Amino acid sequence: MFTLRAEQLDPEVAADPTQYLADFEHLFESLGEERFVAFVHVGEARGRRQLHIYRDELALRGDDKSRALFDAVVADEAHHEAYTGAILATLSTKPRAAIARARRWELWRAWLRAGRLVSAAVFTWTMRLLYLCLFPLALYEKRRAR
Repeated sequence: MFTLRAEQLDPEVAADPTQYLADFEHLFESLGEERFVAFVHVGEARGRRQLHIYRDELALRGDDKSRALFDAVVADEAHHEAYTGAILATLSTKPRAAIARARRWELWRAWLRAGRLVSAAVFTWTMRLLYLCLFPLALYEKRRAR
């Protein structure tokens, strides 16, 4: 659905194969069934909310084709959210606790990703500043060695 609409809007971007690469982390194996289903349920709920916002924005812009597409996807996401919730209810004795745990785990992962980005930026700027500050010392040492 999205590919067809993307081809209508911008054929060059839609034909770019690099747009279709996905990353994965083998989460089912690392989390186990209950935690994985809770994670998927939380993701489906978040996805439905986000897609609903996009759908409303498209309605405001008057793009009825894209809005209709998002209507269908939002309905599909609501279905996914409902059945992952039902599966979680059968797997877990405390589904609300499993959902809360999945949210905390996602928050922790977001914190780690942000930390990686910040630490990379701090390292880059610290090294630039260090090299800039050490440049006069390098010139001095080079002259002194002669």
